[in-house]
Amino acid sequence: MLFIDTDIFEWINTHRHINTDRLLLRYGNNPRLKFAIQQIICRKKAAKKLASTLENDLFIFPTTLSAEQCTSDAAAAYHASLIPERATAIDLTCGLGIDAFTIARKSTSVTAFELQESLVEAARHNAHILGIDNFQIINADCVSAISTTALKADAVFIDPARRDNTGKRVFGLQDCSPDVTTILPQLLDIAPKVIIKASPMLDIAHTLSTLSNIECITALGTTTECKELIIICTRGHISHCIFKAVTLMGNNQIKECLIDTTTMTEPTYGIPTKSQYLFEPYPAVMKLSHYANLTALYNVTKCDRDSHLYFSDYETPDFPGHRFKILDILPFNKQSLRDIQKRYDRLDVTCRNFPLSAPELTTRLKVMSDSSTRLFATTCCGQRMLIISASCEP
Repeated sequence: MLFIDTDIFEWINTHRHINTDRLLLRYGNNPRLKFAIQQIICRKKAAKKLASTLENDLFIFPTTLSAEQCTSDAAAAYHASLIPERATAIDLTCGLGIDAFTIARKSTSVTAFELQESLVEAARHNAHILGIDNFQIINADCVSAISTTALKADAVFIDPARRDNTGKRVFGLQDCSPDVTTILPQLLDIAPKVIIKASPMLDIAHTLSTLSNIECITALGTTTECKELIIICTRGHISHCIFKAVTLMGNNQIKECLIDTTTMTEPTYGIPTKSQYLFEPYPAVMKLSHYANLTALYNVTKCDRDSHLYFSDYETPDFPGHRFKILDILPFNKQSLRDIQKRYDRLDVTCRNFPLSAPELTTRLKVMSDSSTRLFATTCCGQRMLIISASCEP
């Protein structure tokens, strides 16, 4: 049951800075106050990813899980950008509603479906307090709804649940609920564009063989993690699929890398030198695995076929990855390890295509972490190398 009244929100505001374990110990037997404490816990969990949404003190979370699994404000903004202005949209898996609310702000209307009654109640409340009046939610199973209701829209958004009946995490589209591989034809009858949010662990090649009408596959992530795959299926689409890597940079900024797979070029390989620039692709770029194309797109040289590090004489600020200035480069041997130990007591260590793991090499070097200076242990043209670098990013 959701307790939504003025007294509850006042209690939350008064106690929000108190340790929640202490609050639960003292008030946990009171259902109303336990709900209030849950709101404090959820707000702390989601404070970073829902910074904009949580500026509204009346926003509620029906469950702790909803705070953990909800879409971030930044990701929702990107999802909404995929839908035309003033469109009509359907969200078949509403959940907490962050995607649906963000889409509604640019659309004529959004109709959402959600099976869990508590999520439906929370979504109605949250839409009201956020001032979103072109949103309606239906407490129903979306698969039954699309089979029994004459639905029509400009776009359909769906984020299938990635846990099975036992709570085990799943990744394949056929294993998620609902199974979009079976209902996609119905969805394309409802709308000319279907946007599917999927796990970043999804096998792209397998997805291309199991779904039809795929116009675009986007890997969406942050500078440290690939968060999801977005599959756009368009009614009547029969030509090749476009691949994009999109990285959320913060401050409403994104960095997009469009990869043309119709023209494959053989990458150039080489060994970098001191004073050149080294590039480490963002995780979303790495997910797409089209490493060869980056050399032609950004005029950079690849260190090795399996290393996935690149270098250039120029800083190349548009490269979709972390940028470093090379301070030194040494062959991997005992003398080089001794030299590094003498010169550095702090380094971040990254191993790519290297016989040692990062923790193993860190232990051998006896160095502490340093966020500004990075040691890349990698292979360049078949040679084991140690590249010491400084970040070019603020």
